[in-house]
Amino acid sequence: MVPTGSSKKFGGAVDINIVNELKSPYTNDAIEDIKGWSNAVRNKKFISCYWNDDIGYGITPTNKVTYKGYQHQGDAIVLGNKVKPGELANSAKRAIEKSKS
Repeated sequence: MVPTGSSKKFGGAVDINIVNELKSPYTNDAIEDIKGWSNAVRNKKFISCYWNDDIGYGITPTNKVTYKGYQHQGDAIVLGNKVKPGELANSAKRAIEKSKS
């Protein structure tokens, strides 16, 4: 789980310095646990999965940029409003392959 926020200083959406890997079952304390950003994201890739009213589901691969976090790559994988079985998983795998850690 990587929460994001908006920052005028950094020019838009930014990752917040709270990263958690949740494994079920998890407690409220596990969700709120704060770990150091560098250690938490070391050798990890990040993809953004989202819903947009105009295009439906989308997944965006990212590039990890030293000292700046993750930046979205230009083109999202657009799944549309109705997702067929297996399509979300296959698209997420493609986005993970395109992402750079």
